[in-house]
Amino acid sequence: MSSSTPNFFIVGAPKCGTTALHSALSTHPEVFLSPNKEPHFFARDLEISDGWSVRDENDYLGLFSGAGLASRIGEASPWYLFSKTAADEIYNFNPEAKILILLRDPVDLIHSVHLQHLNTANEDLIDLREALAAEDDRAAGRRLPKRAPFPDCLAYRSIGRLTPQVKRYIDRFGRDQVKVLLLDDLRSDEDNYLREVCRFLEIDEDAQLSVGRRNPSRDLTAVDLMLKRLHYKTRLIPNLQRRIPSSIKNLYRGAVRMLPAMRSTGISNELYNQLADELRGDVGQLSELIQRDLSAWCLERQ
Repeated sequence: MSSSTPNFFIVGAPKCGTTALHSALSTHPEVFLSPNKEPHFFARDLEISDGWSVRDENDYLGLFSGAGLASRIGEASPWYLFSKTAADEIYNFNPEAKILILLRDPVDLIHSVHLQHLNTANEDLIDLREALAAEDDRAAGRRLPKRAPFPDCLAYRSIGRLTPQVKRYIDRFGRDQVKVLLLDDLRSDEDNYLREVCRFLEIDEDAQLSVGRRNPSRDLTAVDLMLKRLHYKTRLIPNLQRRIPSSIKNLYRGAVRMLPAMRSTGISNELYNQLADELRGDVGQLSELIQRDLSAWCLERQ
């Protein structure tokens, strides 16, 4: 194993703080993280389009060529957790790797992933209820969005069933090499959260780190959705963005936010409770598996 190959992985779940943790660890003097935040080199069971993954091994290893003397070298690909094969693939690549798993209330996770899929043109069903109802058809290859970059990742209920996903990594790597963190922990005590990560990675926990920029969700308008589809399917928007002055961009953003939303960032209590009823049993199993009290998850909302 080369000294400049990854020895730790942030494997997901998506929308659980992977961007925040990647950002913080990138500023640690003992850490090198791939400049391509989500290479998704592993997870070969998932259909991920070329623009969203690095599948050539030489290209993948090249992402870490700038690691220098860093003692911890890693990457963050949030769909590794959902993948059924990534745990074995990573183990075969480096059986001594340390694994960071980030989790949140599974209903909030499903809701947030659906919103993210709309943002990245991986989803064309704006209503989450309709997307949930389409799962069986999509599993059979029907009703899939055209040119979706992550078609396998539209199985929202499976994304929310976290126990089997976490168990794959614990079974493969053992508890000493797997660290499970909750988004609740990051929100309640950022400093302690980061110190806990540093202790697990065996790097200086007194280094000054900050999660910096996060990925907040916001309501989506019809203009948002149209432009995002152009962005991800034609690459037209990035070329235009480079030519537009910042003042014009700011005016545009302000105007768009005044339009009526087609997809709100909120979730109704009715839909939350419906999904919570379906997932509460899995949350109980997960609580036992990771030895954490998750009783605040999937509580009925009034």
